[in-house]
Amino acid sequence: MTPVDELRERRRLRELGVRTLYQAEVVGEDLPDALENVLAHSRRVSEPGRTYLEAVLRSFEEHRAAIDAALESQAEHWSLKRMAATDRNVLRWAATELWFRPDVPRAVVLDEAIELAKELSGSESGKFVNGILDRLPASLPGAGAWTGPADVPEGGEGPGAESPEPRVESKQWAAPPGRPPGNPPGAAPSSAASTPTRDPGLKIAIFSDIHGNLDALEAVLAEVRAAGIRRMFCLGDVVGYGASPNECCALVAEVSEDRVLGNHDEACLGRGNLEYFNSVARMAALWTQKTMDGPTREYLETAPMTLALDAGPLPALLVHASPYCPDEWHYVLSEHDARAAFDACRDRLVFVGHSHVPGVFDLAEDGKVTAGRGAGARLEPGHRYLVNVGSVGQPRDGDPRASWCALDPEAGTVEIRRVAYDIARAQSRIRDARLPEILASRLAWGE
Repeated sequence: MTPVDELRERRRLRELGVRTLYQAEVVGEDLPDALENVLAHSRRVSEPGRTYLEAVLRSFEEHRAAIDAALESQAEHWSLKRMAATDRNVLRWAATELWFRPDVPRAVVLDEAIELAKELSGSESGKFVNGILDRLPASLPGAGAWTGPADVPEGGEGPGAESPEPRVESKQWAAPPGRPPGNPPGAAPSSAASTPTRDPGLKIAIFSDIHGNLDALEAVLAEVRAAGIRRMFCLGDVVGYGASPNECCALVAEVSEDRVLGNHDEACLGRGNLEYFNSVARMAALWTQKTMDGPTREYLETAPMTLALDAGPLPALLVHASPYCPDEWHYVLSEHDARAAFDACRDRLVFVGHSHVPGVFDLAEDGKVTAGRGAGARLEPGHRYLVNVGSVGQPRDGDPRASWCALDPEAGTVEIRRVAYDIARAQSRIRDARLPEILASRLAWGE
């Protein structure tokens, strides 16, 4: 094997290792099972390469608490939970190599972790990972060094060489302590495990992100009623940005069968961290906090984070942002984001909002995720779907019309519908309330 081939193999193994940690965390699998699933969907790995992967993963499994604590101690104000999942697991893999693989030079581990973070998440992730890894001590306090086979390639360092040690079968690994079967910690529960609402066999309207825009909400509800749809569900963010929080909450409470909590709902209750909001969103949230009345506050305070919808032949999961750690408010904007969402639940059909951009993500039987914008989709057997219903009160896809979704469980279709409304009147309400001008002007742009 040439030095270039060794470098490529080493980088590939590290990427597979990070994917395994990610898979175990998101899906809730034991590490051995996660590795089997990752390898089953990857180009063949050599026996020495697999031995290396298993050795590093075993070391992480045995010392996970200490490794996570050490990483957090160097992350300043960041906690592991608040990090992007990819960054978190790049750090875990690199730290495990640093502390339990003395055969691999520190400089090699650091450089390749930075490059991997850049490749998976962008240049800012590379800088973030570099800043933490560079401060790690030479050894993990309280843990002994790894004492297994060196697994170094002939004429070089790192994974890829033949090892005289027999490979330990994955199924002999011990399950990580405290990890129950099923969904991972922080992930949304499966709809099958929740108490479902009953379906009378009618079409269902699902809408989200009203953001205090009463004129848009009234227009959507008028179209829903005109279509003969009686069942309605709201995916949160009833308030924030717009000037009619109390009126919108009262109307949603009147017409919707149920709702879930959104991040602006949480912030306007004073429970969210406004530091994560930009200055305009923060000003609107503070205004809304002062404006909300008692019934509005009570309605939002009792909203669940997720909801199981019994839609007859198409049971679904309702969540504001993503099934992956719903209370961390992750956006689903790409195929990568959608895969994390699919991996975090078992549901065939998931409805979300949050990004204000309507569309459908399709997970095919071969594992490929495709994203589609447009009018909706016909749901194919064997596929799973994540549907973003868009925003009623502040669309951001270049179309200023209010967006909502119609689900037909019997026909197996979802349809994204758009409704024109009196934008000028909604803008006047915002200006009369002396909220930031951008909140009024952007309604005409759909941005």
